[in-house]
Amino acid sequence: MIKRIACKLGLLLILVTTLSSFSFLYVYNSSNKASFSCTINDKPFIMDNVMGIMRKITGGETQLSISNDRFVKFSFLNPRVMEKIDLSNPGRKAFIRYEDPASLLVGEPVKGYAYITNINQKDKVVSGEFEFEMKITNNGQTKIVKIKQGRFENVPIEIR
Repeated sequence: MIKRIACKLGLLLILVTTLSSFSFLYVYNSSNKASFSCTINDKPFIMDNVMGIMRKITGGETQLSISNDRFVKFSFLNPRVMEKIDLSNPGRKAFIRYEDPASLLVGEPVKGYAYITNINQKDKVVSGEFEFEMKITNNGQTKIVKIKQGRFENVPIEIR
């Protein structure tokens, strides 16, 4: 009796360990590694803890938002792969918000582009590229911030 219980517990432990290791391998597999990088005024920048959410919003449209806990937020309405969005006149297609790390002031692009190169709903990842300039005004002083060589790859998305 004790041997049967021990055997069943052992099998259960092996099953739980195996299933949890598959989840671990999926999240940390180097081919699925998430990255978000760019240059800000010609200085390299890598953003940590970036995540995405894809959801249906009012009117049946789809919104894709990519952000981390404070620095930046990209939102795309009805995102399409390889559709280049002109950020000087994005309409409702894109909203990008930048928070200056030094001053915490917020700015939005005045020119540039953003586009999504891949949305993989099966693997729940998104990739894309961007480049833009934005104005940030503080106490009547305007600062131009140049974001170049922007790229996000395999950013995990939660589908709601």
